[in-house]
Amino acid sequence: MSSNFQQNREKATTLKTGIIWNLFSLLFLAVAGIALNIQIGRSYDAETLGLFNIIFAVYILFSQLSTFGIHFSTLQEVSRCATSDFSKIPSVITSGIIASVGVNIIAIPLAFLVTPLIASGYSEVQYVEQAWLLAVPGLFFTTLNKVLLAAVNGLGQMRAFAIFQSARFIFILSMLTAIIVLDGPGWALSGILSGAEILLFPILFGYVRRKNGLLPFSSVSFAYILERLRFGSRVFLSGTLSELNTRVDVLMIGYFLTAEKVGVYTVAVLVFDAATQLIFVVRNNVNPKISTAIVSQKFDSILKLSRTIIYLLGSVFLVATILGWYLFPFIMPMVFSDPTFIDAKIPMIILVGCLIFSGGVLCFNMSLSQSNLPGWQSLYVLGVVAVNICANFVLIPLYGLVGAALGTAIASIFAALLTIIMTRKLVGLRILF
Repeated sequence: MSSNFQQNREKATTLKTGIIWNLFSLLFLAVAGIALNIQIGRSYDAETLGLFNIIFAVYILFSQLSTFGIHFSTLQEVSRCATSDFSKIPSVITSGIIASVGVNIIAIPLAFLVTPLIASGYSEVQYVEQAWLLAVPGLFFTTLNKVLLAAVNGLGQMRAFAIFQSARFIFILSMLTAIIVLDGPGWALSGILSGAEILLFPILFGYVRRKNGLLPFSSVSFAYILERLRFGSRVFLSGTLSELNTRVDVLMIGYFLTAEKVGVYTVAVLVFDAATQLIFVVRNNVNPKISTAIVSQKFDSILKLSRTIIYLLGSVFLVATILGWYLFPFIMPMVFSDPTFIDAKIPMIILVGCLIFSGGVLCFNMSLSQSNLPGWQSLYVLGVVAVNICANFVLIPLYGLVGAALGTAIASIFAALLTIIMTRKLVGLRILF
């Protein structure tokens, strides 16, 4: 068995190839996400698009609960074993699966039980209960798939990781097409979330079992299972808060306004999310440099780097905002037949425009984590989420979609300011100033 592990280790993707494959996967996921929302908006209407995104936002939050950080535990331990003792990897992966099943014994019934609560919270949204019930079964397979993907990632099999990540959206888009062709009801679209995870699981499970090995459940040490749960519980809150921060505006628009308004706002978010992908890519390259600067005590290098990135990205987002202002009225009717989507223009400009001031700084918002201060990183995320919720709670009832965009923009700029202050006070790194 150990020789098989050694072969797998030698087949791990090189760093350069891994980056290329993951950039390709990231681009594909971004395009697929945009295509998904555009196709729903074109084939149905703003209300159906809004319903789908409300359910998707709730689904993402519940997936954090059902996963409970176990995928992060699996990633960390598999990565460690890949450089020290490959023979332990089957135990790590299998214990992650068992721990996930255990958590889902509680999480899935809970997801069904809160259905009336979700329906009452979104009482103005039609068919929210039916749509949620179709999505719930996917939570179980989402959890298992995250654990298996974490194992693939930890072993450095980045080509396979990118392919499986992309396969999920291929399944989603394929099932969406089938529902549209069959003239299915709009509330049934949430079923594609479950269907994609169910289709992906046997393929992913078969790959991990064949390439990396799994153990019979009965032979896995209870200590391994407990360790997956202990580690997961420490990172669970941070991951949940981070996901919540990206969904606050959508969830609160659905609560205060209507599904149609959520659908319109989704168009603005699509452009905003595409812009933030650039921040994500730059941050992945900045994080190792922060760690290196801390180890070598070359703090000035981060100050210089931050100024370059902040000015460069600020200029990019400024151009994007100007182009969006002039081009959106011409492009929107070409993409959507429903004229109500034109109301997404001002929220989109506000969301992209705030990145002129915050985008570059947010490339450094993992500085506390990179400095081995995970507790402070969690407090940082908690502070940003609190501001986001409060701003949206106050501004959405007053200004509708514009208020949601303003609330998210305020939170984004607050996050940038907090990054500068906390990084300087706690780590000693100066960003911009």
